[in-house]
Amino acid sequence: MTKEITEKPGTSYVLGTDEAERVRLRDQHEIWRDNTLDLWRRAGIGAGSHVLDVGAGPGFASSDLCEIVGSTGRVVAAERSVHYIQACQDLKISRSYDHLTVASVDLMRDPLPEGRFDASWCRWVCSFLPDPEALIKKLSTALKPGGRAIFAEYVNYGTWRMLPGEAMVETFVNRVISDWKKSGSKADAAPLVWEALGKHGFEIIETRPRIFCCKPGDPFWRWVTDYMRVNTARNLADGVIDEAWATEFLAMLDRAEKSGEPRMMTPMLLEIIARRR
Repeated sequence: MTKEITEKPGTSYVLGTDEAERVRLRDQHEIWRDNTLDLWRRAGIGAGSHVLDVGAGPGFASSDLCEIVGSTGRVVAAERSVHYIQACQDLKISRSYDHLTVASVDLMRDPLPEGRFDASWCRWVCSFLPDPEALIKKLSTALKPGGRAIFAEYVNYGTWRMLPGEAMVETFVNRVISDWKKSGSKADAAPLVWEALGKHGFEIIETRPRIFCCKPGDPFWRWVTDYMRVNTARNLADGVIDEAWATEFLAMLDRAEKSGEPRMMTPMLLEIIARRR
């Protein structure tokens, strides 16, 4: 009989770590994969690089990084969820990634793994941290001089809307932003990251915003609507919304997709590449 893995207190996430969330994260990574590979290339990650994957989740980015750096490189996946740590370990074994190390790390409480890394990768992590500056201070010692700290964080979550305007989408987005505030973190983490990098020995060498206006059937339409559906189901289960609102909201999304007419503006992301002085 396989022993069931349970999360330790304080190691789970607002969005959960269940199978539905893992599937969403997998699809999200695939949708963003070309953009991410381009960002890593611009930051100089290549064969032989030593890279720290900050908040690695189930290891989708770690897997791609392992392929890029090759056997002469090294990838360390830093993660706190026991479910995701196990997923990373399973990935390491199934793909024979001897150059992948999986580390149990709470980014707020624990020191980062040692290694004097060439680069660090952090996507949609700082927006869930109560103190992103504390992480960046740790990165300033984890990276070698000249090492690159790479971030992809929201800079304006409020750009998310449907065109033409749809009040239920605005209500949904405002609720997500409010939930972020209640949790003690902030959706628009990129400005906090920017400020902290300057205070802790980094020079910002490149920034690039990412925002899409997508139609039903486009990958980025699926990215945001998959999240809408998962989040709505979770809010309904938690009693945050009632069944009538959830049913009407999901029916609205179905109608929009069948008509093919509306467009969706995605929440604006900012890519940041910073060099440690």
